[in-house]
Amino acid sequence: MFFYAKSNYTAELKLEIVQKYFNEKVSIYSLETGYGISKGDIRKWSIQFMHKTWNLWWRF
Repeated sequence: MFFYAKSNYTAELKLEIVQKYFNEKVSIYSLETGYGISKGDIRKWSIQFMHKTWNLWWRF
């Protein structure tokens, strides 16, 4: 499962939800460049979450 969130508070909320309910690694990457970062201003980056067994695209 992949998803991204672009708005400031929505991205932070979705990151928290994913970490809580899926307990998987979350990476932050730029939609513009496609380059990932380990940390940074989440308001300027998008969240990508990949679940090992699901093949769904979630857009918030």
